[in-house]
Amino acid sequence: MRRRSIFFALLLAFCALWRLVPQPVSAQEVTATPTPVGTELSGTVMPVSVGFSSLQDGAVLSGVVDISGTTLSAWDLSFSYADDLTGTWFALSQSADPVSEGLLISWDTTVISDGFYVLRLRFLAADGTQEYKLHVRVQNSALLEPATAELTPTATKTQFFPQEAPAVATSTVAPSPTVSPPFPTNPAELDTQDILIYLGKGVLAVVIVFVFAGFIFSLRHKNS
Repeated sequence: MRRRSIFFALLLAFCALWRLVPQPVSAQEVTATPTPVGTELSGTVMPVSVGFSSLQDGAVLSGVVDISGTTLSAWDLSFSYADDLTGTWFALSQSADPVSEGLLISWDTTVISDGFYVLRLRFLAADGTQEYKLHVRVQNSALLEPATAELTPTATKTQFFPQEAPAVATSTVAPSPTVSPPFPTNPAELDTQDILIYLGKGVLAVVIVFVFAGFIFSLRHKNS
């Protein structure tokens, strides 16, 4: 009897422990919980439309224009002339924070001349630098049409004067240019004859010197 009571006690304890152990659930017993309408699933990435949002390609701008857009990171906005081949861009605005359907700049187009331009929006993305371009036209001069003055006819009085005799053309003789007198002759100028005279005198003087030297030499030779 004692053994039977011990057996039943162990059996009850085993059943209690068995109920505490979690049991595997089969796939057929799992019921799907419906997701409420309008609730986004966790981990789902919705596509984001980035780039310009307030302008279209080929837009005509005048005055102050609000330019909006969406970026994924730090961005910069600049413009260039449409026919520029040097790749020169002029900065308009920039920020280190991303923007979502926000205002990038209120651009005053009256400070630049009318013409065709290119807007460029750049920012960093996961696959590198992304840029979006728009071709626009700035037209401000057409808004300032000059006022046309109304012309009123006025009566004019015509006066007749007696016709004067035509003036006789007279020809005037221009004075002849004055000729300045020739420059005086240079007194130091030598002609060919003077040169020959001075040359002969020089040769004669040299001969005399040699003759005198020979005479002195002969006297010394005799005395010795």
